[in-house]
Formats: sequence, C-alpha cells, structure tokens
Amino acid sequence: MKNVYRTILNAIDTKEIDSEEDIFVVKRRYFTVSYDKAIEEFANTWFVDAGELHSSAIQYVIGAEPIPNIGGIQNSKQFDKFKAKHPNAKPFKYGPEMKRQWRKTLDEVIVPLSDELR
Repeated sequence: MKNVYRTILNAIDTKEIDSEEDIFVVKRRYFTVSYDKAIEEFANTWFVDAGELHSSAIQYVIGAEPIPNIGGIQNSKQFDKFKAKHPNAKPFKYGPEMKRQWRKTLDEVIVPLSDELR
C-alpha cells in the first residue's frame, strides 16, 4: 500500500495529477489500478482466468476456508501453458501451489488494497 501512496505523491509532484482533482477520486483510481494489476499478474503467472480470480477476491475474507470460487479458478487453469514456461512443473504440485500463492496474494495484497478502497 505504501507503494500506491508513493505513486500518488510522485504523480502530484510531477503534475500528472491536477492539484484541483478530488483526492478521493485519485485514491480510488490508483488503488483500483493496483488491485486489478495484482489480479492480472497472478492470472498471467499461473495461467488462470482473471475473471474467476476477481470473483474469488470479491468474496474473500481473511481466513476463509475454502477460498471462494477456488473451484472456478482451478477449472480455468491451463497447465499446458504453465508447463511450457516452467518445463519442470509437475501437474500434481501445480494446483496446490497455485492455491497457496492465491491465498497469500489475497491476504497480503488484495485484501489490504480492497480495505483502502472502502
């Protein structure tokens, strides 16, 4: 979150953001971009559908078990594309590791960004 605020401040300093613009609108825009970018990066890294991740993220609260929409995410995975990028990947390790990394991303990135958007 510090990075997002730093980016906002830098944009103000460099006049990318109009000093007259409502700060709440600016904050929402920057945090929404960061939120969407985190989901898109995860989708591109693990070759799963970003829409399924968004659905999961909207419903998620820290500690939720199971992770909301984890079935949809797992059904959207494209292991063949992941394997092409990571030749040593094993199909029986891919699913559980992707799930662990999604929970970590939710807890450490998505939820804090979402909390700032409220």
